[in-house]
Amino acid sequence: MDNYVKSNKRIGLRSIKTAVAVMIGLYLSYIFKLYTPLYTSIACVTSMQSSVYDSVKDVTKRGFTAVFGVTLGYLLSKLTEDPYLEILVCGFGVLLILFLLKQFKLNRMASLSCIVFMASYFSKIDKFQYGLNRVIGTIIGMLVGLIVNLIVARPRLDLDFYNDAIAQRDILRNIFINIIKRDERNIEFVSGSRKSVEEKFEKLLKEYETIIHPKMDIVHAKELKGIFKNLEISLNLLDLLDPRALDYENRIKILEDFGIETTEEEVEESELSIVYNYQVANILRCFEEMEDILEKIKP
Repeated sequence: MDNYVKSNKRIGLRSIKTAVAVMIGLYLSYIFKLYTPLYTSIACVTSMQSSVYDSVKDVTKRGFTAVFGVTLGYLLSKLTEDPYLEILVCGFGVLLILFLLKQFKLNRMASLSCIVFMASYFSKIDKFQYGLNRVIGTIIGMLVGLIVNLIVARPRLDLDFYNDAIAQRDILRNIFINIIKRDERNIEFVSGSRKSVEEKFEKLLKEYETIIHPKMDIVHAKELKGIFKNLEISLNLLDLLDPRALDYENRIKILEDFGIETTEEEVEESELSIVYNYQVANILRCFEEMEDILEKIKP
């Protein structure tokens, strides 16, 4: 319990990077005499994502919504100064944003675009000055957040993938031994291990689309993901089979790879026994291939 409390009191590196980005963004806002340093700070915070790929994605989203929302807000504000008609025009603007973004399949940008539009539309200061300052401030914040995330302790998704693969491998090894020893086990963890590795791999794959991507061998990483999928199938199948005596080759292999000495029993000459030992041999082969790949992709 004490370790848990201590771990929660630590300030993460991403939090520190976010604070640094905000301070840099604010300094730049003051240097350029922007009216809206708040929006620079917001852009710094939102662009500090868990990966450079997600940071670039946020920069794209926030950059588009800033320009689109501010421009539309400025243009529609010129239609009328009547406060009652302004409400109707605002509703029309929101509807127009939702319609256009849906047509271009940009629904994920709809909410933020509407917010920026309304802030621009109802701004009490000069609409053009407000819009220009907001766009510049947002761009500065986005770039600061992205650059800080890129050059200051860049997120190591290759290391995250590798460490997660090691952790999930250990879980599967324990489940396999429990099946062999006929002990209690939670077979549902097998699917969870495979999903965890796949999720980390997909994030790693997306990171390869960015500049200065991780150095991990993505081909072998993909092979490793496939091995976890094969293990999921074989372990689930082995768990469904009635326990059978292990043949000599499997007993020796388990002793060499796991340090577990199994009881020598007479092996039945039946189809179920053949299937059981085949699945055991396949699982042992998967673990062996996994170790080879883990050694190759080690960061």
